[in-house]
Amino acid sequence: MQNSEGAVYFDDFVSHFRGIVAENSDRLAISFLSDRGEPAAERTLTFGELDAQSAAVAGYLREAHGVGERALLLFAPGHEFLYSFIGCLFAQVIAVPAPVPTDAKGMERLGKIVRDSDIGVLLTTEALRPAITTWLTESGLDEVRSVVAVDSIDISTAPSSPFEAPTPDTVAFLQYTSGSTTDPKGVVITHRNLMANQREIHLVTEATQNDVAAGWLPHFHDMGLIGQLLHPLYVGFPGHYLSPVAFLKRPMLWLETLSRFGGTMTVAPNFAFEMCTRRATEDNTAGLDLAHVRIILNGSEPVHPQTLVDFCERFAPSGLDAKAVYPCYGLAEATLLVSGVRGTGFTVFDADADALEDNRVSAATENGPVRPLVGSGVVGVSEVAIVDPASLERLQNGRIGEIWVRGETVAQGYWRNEAATAETFDLGLSGDKGYMRTGDLGCFVGDELFVTGRLKDVIIVNGKNHYPHDLEQTAKSAHPAVELGLTAAFGMGEFPERVILVQEFSADALGEMDAADLKPLLHEAIRRSHGLVVSEIVLVDRKVVSRTTSGKIRRAEMRDHFRDGRLEDRGAALTGASASQ
Repeated sequence: MQNSEGAVYFDDFVSHFRGIVAENSDRLAISFLSDRGEPAAERTLTFGELDAQSAAVAGYLREAHGVGERALLLFAPGHEFLYSFIGCLFAQVIAVPAPVPTDAKGMERLGKIVRDSDIGVLLTTEALRPAITTWLTESGLDEVRSVVAVDSIDISTAPSSPFEAPTPDTVAFLQYTSGSTTDPKGVVITHRNLMANQREIHLVTEATQNDVAAGWLPHFHDMGLIGQLLHPLYVGFPGHYLSPVAFLKRPMLWLETLSRFGGTMTVAPNFAFEMCTRRATEDNTAGLDLAHVRIILNGSEPVHPQTLVDFCERFAPSGLDAKAVYPCYGLAEATLLVSGVRGTGFTVFDADADALEDNRVSAATENGPVRPLVGSGVVGVSEVAIVDPASLERLQNGRIGEIWVRGETVAQGYWRNEAATAETFDLGLSGDKGYMRTGDLGCFVGDELFVTGRLKDVIIVNGKNHYPHDLEQTAKSAHPAVELGLTAAFGMGEFPERVILVQEFSADALGEMDAADLKPLLHEAIRRSHGLVVSEIVLVDRKVVSRTTSGKIRRAEMRDHFRDGRLEDRGAALTGASASQ
């Protein structure tokens, strides 16, 4: 059970949630909104109704499947996913959230998840069941022994007696990684991991039952599931949720939802902040009230300082307090959150750009090159070390190395993948075991963690480090025709290293320019800001640069497309057409 200050007395989510329900049975728990942001009675549940629906699903699972069975959860955004997920926790069936496939690539990835986790039952809705059954048959996935529409389960069949509580070390669910460079791997999350990470999140949010959540993140992503959906249930306050598609169609609907429902808390990746800033107009901000927003967490992808500054300035007239914007850092292998800002607003550190290229962080001098970094807050219940990725020795403050994490939030490894688990989990450092290597680079400045990039993505030219997201952000600011498009910067892994930039652009924003005229602007912007000569720039149409399901750029995939000649350079094509007229 939990008091109003958030004190935790359980190490499993089921017992904790049932305690929350006992205190808040008639209070609103979740409301899933239409694509216009309107609530619907049939998509709204109180805590008591959510508990009953979850128990009905759990009752079915307990009768038809054993403890430890894997259940694939394929749902459109809505309350059905949430009560199915909690139902799996009740029944001690291992939930496997995944996105509904929309193309051949998505089906291929989902097929790998099904086979890797040895799915026994698939939970979905009546609306999706026919299409999913057809897909399973066509894909030869006969491993899935049953497909169940949870909205057809009679709630009156829910067991009247309480379910046996799982142990802290019972596996709660598998969080599959994006698989952007390798096959997806299932991160094994126990109840102990989940509850420890909820405590970590609560140190940042300091949420109470008077808070109100709003958001749009996909439920199958770790930040959407654990941070957006489960944290309000952990504390006992309501949430109002849009679909990701509704957000992408009209980004300002996210902030309008916060305004409409008096939202105090939300979470989103950096690109969402950029989209809202660019789409804001006098018309759609008229009447927008963000004065009650306490926390807007920014995580899941690199946080750009200018994005935060622009967002806070643009929405200050709507009452947004800049101290409500909280950068944070985390990853699925640590369940979710590792560090976060706590009530002080975000920190921008003007770092010496030359020192950064040499894996050092120091304050920029008055006339020296500057690279602003955004702090990701302080670490709570976990322990974080900065490690030299070559020597595997601990580094002191001010040195950039790989971020290693230890503590109860760290997952148990990858599902039935001993080799990958041994490479990432339970590593030794200075005689101590139990560390997990993140693959992310960062450093401490004081007690605040600064994340500088991904180890595998760093581009090394003439002995100097360059971070792709810095190059990408510089490119996006070079001209209005590219600012709304995605960018992928990567090295080819050759000697001497070649640096490639794949840049989406909008022909409508070119004016009288040819597309190829963008290339010298991009070259010069990166040369001026980073002292780097890009080997080749490829201009592509919108929606060519691919992302993971969580919004991260798939740089390795774009490198493969470039190497294989699968990218059409629209700059060259449009210039040739123009020259022939």
